[in-house]
Amino acid sequence: DETVDGRPLIPKSALAEMVRLEKNFRKHPESEGE
Repeated sequence: DETVDGRPLIPKSALAEMVRLEKNFRKHPESEGE
């Protein structure tokens, strides 16, 4: 399903998980100096 403006409908829980993973990734960069 999609919202009225055409963006995909993402559950709040999934969105929060994405934010958490993003913050964790920023704290621990895998490829440093590339």
